[in-house]
Amino acid sequence: MSILTNISPSIPSFAEQNLPEMVPGSAIGSEFQKKGANITVAAEREKAALINGADTIDVSNPSELLQFQSRVNNYNHAINFIATLTHKGASAIDSVLKAP
Repeated sequence: MSILTNISPSIPSFAEQNLPEMVPGSAIGSEFQKKGANITVAAEREKAALINGADTIDVSNPSELLQFQSRVNNYNHAINFIATLTHKGASAIDSVLKAP
């Protein structure tokens, strides 16, 4: 077991907290719009919290720095994951529309 896992507390992933769940029988377009809006708001809040947290962090405290780095890393992975899903979804729709 890594020593880093003992130092840093378990921080829930931003993506785990904000990935949409589809409601059976609902229109896909409206579901994506609603969930996309919710994810955008959550991402903006997390970004603002990270920026504000950078001003107040104690740089002489390694544990606090590790927690902050983990939060930034989780946010980065979540945004990249959402961007990838969006790109894949747009490509799939484009392929369907171009099919004969």
